[in-house]
Amino acid sequence: MSHIALLVEKLRSVLGDRFQRYSTINERRAYVYIRKEGIRDCVRVLFDQFGARLSTISAVDRNFKFDVLYHFTIDQEGLVASVCLSTPKQAASLDSVTDILPAANWIEREVQELFGIKFVGHPSPGKLLTSDDWPEDEYPLRRIG
Repeated sequence: MSHIALLVEKLRSVLGDRFQRYSTINERRAYVYIRKEGIRDCVRVLFDQFGARLSTISAVDRNFKFDVLYHFTIDQEGLVASVCLSTPKQAASLDSVTDILPAANWIEREVQELFGIKFVGHPSPGKLLTSDDWPEDEYPLRRIG
């Protein structure tokens, strides 16, 4: 069984109905789609059982929702796995994973500041990039309208 297949089967078994689907580009690149409620369990499995390292978190404004992608590398296997989830734009929030992966600290803060996606439970959600006088309800990478 391939490394991606093992990863997918483990995530499917842990996440249950929070696991939606997956796709692959090749034998070393996978996209795993989950419900946002599964992010903490998913990250815990990737980190604890597969030795995954968080590379970055990205977000895409899709008008009525945000797609958020957590990009991981599994160096030992030479794999890249992106965990993809969505959150409604009107109530954009996700559970913070900084207590599991300290590397997520600044990346979550950047995504919150630039898109307005709140990371619930983040230990220090203050600004990093915009000036102190930047309006609280304006987000530089959020679509207008």
